[in-house]
Amino acid sequence: MKKSLFFAVLAVAAVCEVSCTQTTCEGMGSKYESIAKDVSFDTLLGDGQTEYRAVEVVPEQNVTYDTTFTDDEGIVSFDHSYSDWGFGYSFGGFTVTNDRSVCAANGGSTANYLYVYTSDFQAASFTLANPEYTLEGVLVTNSATAYTDMTEGNAFGARPFAAGDKYTLTATGYDASNSPIGTVSIDLANYASDSDKPVSEWVWFDLTPIAEARRVEFTVASTDMGEFGINTSTYFCMNGLTLIL
Repeated sequence: MKKSLFFAVLAVAAVCEVSCTQTTCEGMGSKYESIAKDVSFDTLLGDGQTEYRAVEVVPEQNVTYDTTFTDDEGIVSFDHSYSDWGFGYSFGGFTVTNDRSVCAANGGSTANYLYVYTSDFQAASFTLANPEYTLEGVLVTNSATAYTDMTEGNAFGARPFAAGDKYTLTATGYDASNSPIGTVSIDLANYASDSDKPVSEWVWFDLTPIAEARRVEFTVASTDMGEFGINTSTYFCMNGLTLIL
């Protein structure tokens, strides 16, 4: 990892208001300054909007369009696809939302945070637009839909989880040439007994094993599988991202 005298922490609490603090630290005989910075996505949501949309009207139904958006400072680029399959605007990859109902956990003190959909056909990914930054970690939790699928099942084949079931989020890091450099995973459900429950609060996902990644791809795996693949919803929530400069 590249060493520097300056550290930048992006969205420790997530993606709401921009603020900075500085402290001077000593360690191993050297001094350095740390700068904490909360990255904002406020400009992506207009008045009355609860979710970021790349366009107001999808040009053509049954077609998927791929685009990206960034944080307000342009440090990270997030993949966002959109389409209309006859039910209105739907997204893939990342979006920004302030709708508390989509996550199993409350949004905390932040107004806006990331809502993510990943699939076997197109994994959600973000790219560090500024190559000087490296990865530290991120806060994640289950979506409300996935939580319900794991606790109650649904009409589309998902069953309630029982002892031995797991739901796992995996991040795969890629270098500048798009070659994989490693993976790291976290369980958003791990049933040791029938009475266990999925994660329903924000938990820290340590990304330091892939700290040098330029692009990170997110996938989910579930022990509840059917004829056509995973039965559990593959939405999850992300409440900030910590980078080091």
